[in-house]
Amino acid sequence: MRVERRLTIDQIAERLAVSRTTVYYWIRDLPAPVEVTHSGRRQAARRKATRAMQRTYRLRREAAYREGEERFDELARDPTFRDFVALYIAEGYKRSRHTASICNSDPAVLQLSTRWLRCLTHRPLTTRSSTTRTRTWPR
Repeated sequence: MRVERRLTIDQIAERLAVSRTTVYYWIRDLPAPVEVTHSGRRQAARRKATRAMQRTYRLRREAAYREGEERFDELARDPTFRDFVALYIAEGYKRSRHTASICNSDPAVLQLSTRWLRCLTHRPLTTRSSTTRTRTWPR
């Protein structure tokens, strides 16, 4: 189907009623049909859009880092902020710079963490536990 009929992964998945991932693993060694590959203009447009998106997020990140540097001395005067930072270093989720979370069941730890997370973000907080569903807390 891929080579003779020049079908895309989506078309094959639809015809066989399987997931795109399954089809991909079946045919990943086969060359993509010429019609499926992107034109030079389209690739250039995608690269340009990617660079623009990366620049936008780099500028946002740099602004957030600057704000953190500017506010640090003020925040560090509060001993509970230093406690929060130490707590995050010890028990925080650090695999993604887009997520800040702390895993702990001690109510005092959760109260301190919640206080500082609310202070440091404009986004609603989401809590999860092994016994309850996800819950979003408004600001």
